[in-house]
Amino acid sequence: PAVAHDTLLKWEESNHECLLFSNNEHAVSFLSLNPAAMRSAMHPALLQHLQQNNINVGEDLNSLSSRFDYVLRNLTGVHHPEGADFFQKRGYCLTGDSLLKMMAIYVRVRCGIPVVLCGECGCGKTELIR
Repeated sequence: PAVAHDTLLKWEESNHECLLFSNNEHAVSFLSLNPAAMRSAMHPALLQHLQQNNINVGEDLNSLSSRFDYVLRNLTGVHHPEGADFFQKRGYCLTGDSLLKMMAIYVRVRCGIPVVLCGECGCGKTELIR
């Protein structure tokens, strides 16, 4: 039997909370579309401990643009000499939403989970895979 499309969770209906560790950069990043919701869902003692250790819980992806390259480098281990300009020089507009999507795709591919990319011509599917 076919699964009804209305039972699938749409991208916009989730907070997409991600916890990223990097041993190479000695970094921890808590990322989500709604940082306040992420913090409110955490146990207060854990949140307090993280904040006391200067760990930003729920970075605002809309103001994180200067660190997109840093976050991707920590996830993939791939360092581009051009830094954040790598995407801009190729005409790819990297936003907080697209960063989370790239992270989700990368993790699924690394785990051997099939991924299907759909989108209009010229929206950046091929560039995303590169």
